[in-house]
Amino acid sequence: MALLWAWCGWGALVLLGQGAPQLTAISTNRAQPGALIAITGLNFLNPPLTAVTFNFTPATVESIRSLGLGYNQISVRVPLGATIGPIFVENAFGQTQTPWNFQLPPVVQRFARNGAFTDADKVRGVPGDSVALTGSNFLDPTDPNYRLGVFFDGIRAGWDTVTEGSVSVVVPPGAMTGPITVTNNAGATVTSGYFYLSPWVTAFTSRARVGDTLTLSGRSFRA
Repeated sequence: MALLWAWCGWGALVLLGQGAPQLTAISTNRAQPGALIAITGLNFLNPPLTAVTFNFTPATVESIRSLGLGYNQISVRVPLGATIGPIFVENAFGQTQTPWNFQLPPVVQRFARNGAFTDADKVRGVPGDSVALTGSNFLDPTDPNYRLGVFFDGIRAGWDTVTEGSVSVVVPPGAMTGPITVTNNAGATVTSGYFYLSPWVTAFTSRARVGDTLTLSGRSFRA
C-alpha cells in the first residue's frame, strides 16, 4: 500500500493511509446545539468512521466528501445536550480528539438564593444577596479568553465561585425583577423563571386627600 506524508494544519506530520483518524481543520470552535459544522482530516473513509462525539455526546454525521489526496470533510450536527469539551472522532483503528475544547452556550437548569429555605424565598432577594445557578458550560479552563457573564435586568453581576456546572453570583445594585441572562463566548441563555427583587420606591405623591389616587415611582413593582 502506498503511503504519503503530509503536513497537518496543527503543526504535526500525519500519515496518509489506513489508520486512526487525523484532524486537520474544523470550521469553528464554538456553536449552538443543532448547528452544522465541518471537520476536515484523514482516514475518514477507509475504514469508515464509527463515532463522532462532542465531549462524549454522540453527534450525527450529515455528509462526507472527498477533498483529494486522502483528505475528507464531514458535516456534523452539534448534538443537543453536548457540553464544553473536546470533539472525538473514531474509526476501527483508533480515536483522535481536538487539542482544544469545543464551546457551547450556557445551560441553566435551576437557580436559587443561597441560604433560602422555602421555594418562594429561593427566587426572591435584594441587591447584595448571593444566588447560585446550576447547569453546564459555565467554564472552559483550556481557554484564557473564555468569558462568562451573568446579568440581572441587563446589569452584570459579580461572581464568587464558578465551576463547569455551577456559578455563584452577587445580585448587583439597580437590578430589577426579571429573568437572569447568562452569556459566554458561544452564546447566551435566559432563565425561564424570574428572580424577584424587593420593590424600590424612588418617588411618590407627597400629599393627598382621602380618596385621591397616589402615584409611586420606582423599580421591581412587577408581581
